[in-house]
Amino acid sequence: MSLRPTRKTRLDGFDLKILSALADQGRLTKTDLAERAGLSATPCVVRMGRLEKDGYIRTYHADIDLERLAGLKPFWIRLRHMTRDPVTEGRLRELIAACPFVLVADTLDLSKETGTEWNLNLVATDPDHLDALLSPFREAGFVPDIRAVSRRLLPPLPLRLGAMLKALSGD
Repeated sequence: MSLRPTRKTRLDGFDLKILSALADQGRLTKTDLAERAGLSATPCVVRMGRLEKDGYIRTYHADIDLERLAGLKPFWIRLRHMTRDPVTEGRLRELIAACPFVLVADTLDLSKETGTEWNLNLVATDPDHLDALLSPFREAGFVPDIRAVSRRLLPPLPLRLGAMLKALSGD
C-alpha cells in the first residue's frame, strides 16, 4: 500500500521505516535509526531532515505517564450545545484553550435541531477535580456527559503509529 503525498515529498519504504522507528523510539541515535531503516547514516540523516522540513516530523517528545506523575486519569466527555454558530464554537475553543487538562477535542456536526456535539479527552485527578474542570463549560451552556473513564486497551499512540507505519511500508 502506498501513501498519497500530502506535501511535495513522495514517501517511500525507507521514509516509512524512518518514521516508524522514530514513532516507536524517538531517542534513537542516527546510527541506530539508519540501521533500522536499512540505510547508511548519511542518507538516513538527509531523509530525516527532509521529513522534518516537509512537516512529516513535527517534533520530538517524551511520552510521559500522567497518572504516575500527577495522579491524572483520562476521561472521555461529550459536550452538547443546542446552537450551531461561530460564536458558540469560538467560545468553546476559548474554554478548551484555557483548560490545560484537555488532551484532545473533536467535533461532530449534528442536525440543526440537535445542535453540535464535541468529544473531549481530558485528564483529572478524581471526580471532584473533573467537576471543577467542567464547571466553566456548564456555565457557558454546554451540557457535559461523562462517557467513560478511559481504560487503555491499546498501547499509546506513538507505539500504534509505529505499527501502522510498518504495515503501510509492507514490512
